[in-house]
Amino acid sequence: MTSKISLNRFGLKETVRKSWIYIVLFIIMFMAEPFFLLMDIDMYELNTYMTREELLDNIRYFVIHNYGFGGVLLAFAAVAIALFVFSYLYMKSAVDLYHSAPISRKKLYVTKYLTGIVPVVLIQLICGLFSTAVLAGKGYLTDGIGGHLWVSTLVSIVIFALFYNVTIIAIMLTGNVVVGFFGTVAFLFFVPAFELVLNQYYASCFQTYYYNRPVRHEILYALIKPIRIFNVAPVSGDFNTAAFVAIVIETVAFAIIGYFLYKVRPSEATGKSLCYNIIKPIVRVLVLVLAMLAFSMMVFAISSGLDVVWYWLVFVIVGLVAYALLEFVFELDFRGLLKNVWQFGAAFVLAAVISLIFQYDAFNYDRFLPKDDEVESISVKITQTVLNSVSAV
Repeated sequence: MTSKISLNRFGLKETVRKSWIYIVLFIIMFMAEPFFLLMDIDMYELNTYMTREELLDNIRYFVIHNYGFGGVLLAFAAVAIALFVFSYLYMKSAVDLYHSAPISRKKLYVTKYLTGIVPVVLIQLICGLFSTAVLAGKGYLTDGIGGHLWVSTLVSIVIFALFYNVTIIAIMLTGNVVVGFFGTVAFLFFVPAFELVLNQYYASCFQTYYYNRPVRHEILYALIKPIRIFNVAPVSGDFNTAAFVAIVIETVAFAIIGYFLYKVRPSEATGKSLCYNIIKPIVRVLVLVLAMLAFSMMVFAISSGLDVVWYWLVFVIVGLVAYALLEFVFELDFRGLLKNVWQFGAAFVLAAVISLIFQYDAFNYDRFLPKDDEVESISVKITQTVLNSVSAV
């Protein structure tokens, strides 16, 4: 049985041992937030032609957008800290040592988790206090600027927690640090990448299409695409409260998921690419579909005028190369290529179907014309080619 005192000592030792990371992060965040805030205010005050209202607008802009830059720094820090804090899961000797200690998995996870997140929360709160002191000392803690500052501080903490929790989930599903890192990247960027590819197919295959999503889908979109926090939060100059609350709830859900994955993670998974074999077919198919659709369209878009045969040639080659690379990453051996060839076949068929739907407008998307009384709204996209034509005239 482990006493609370010994557990607290264990957590304290963990934090002290990793203190150099937080010292470096504190210096970076201090420079990025209160230090540059003070420097920018002094620079604005040197401009004698700037009115106080203009100066306040510039300070407000800095507080909103520069804290967005701080959020990006914290996102990178979250991935690095999570990988560092839970790095022992990628070393068999360390796993055996930790799991043989008289500490339950629940307490070990909570201690490790707090070791990574609490110091960062404190760093952001301290930087927020320094920034508030700068604004108060300069006489600009007015017109809601202080509120913007603390909302931005809250958002930056949520950004860190979101990326931290996503990375932990990736760690719990993988057996080595390289796959864990790319797993984090996949969790965060797969949906945006797939969306980008689909938009390119819309633009290339259809004469009529829309890029913007309906506002009513904003909350759902924020949930399926965590990176969206940089748009729904004040770092973009706008604040979508409902979508932000949805992301906060999602962040908490990710923390709970990470905890349960930690509890069931087998110790023998250390050194493997993925902890569970059932995940491998899903990952293979999703990555192969994205790779085939993306690279074939990219080559076809760059080389305009080429026959469609070239599109399908690139489609097949990219699929085969990506399949071989994934097989090597997962199995560290090319000899099992034929064993999982059905997964390549499934991905090829799925990607080909998606491509053909766009190429032949299978759902009559581009050819559909509504009746006059059915038109609700119209949007027009003016391309650079049109602008050049107008300029020439």
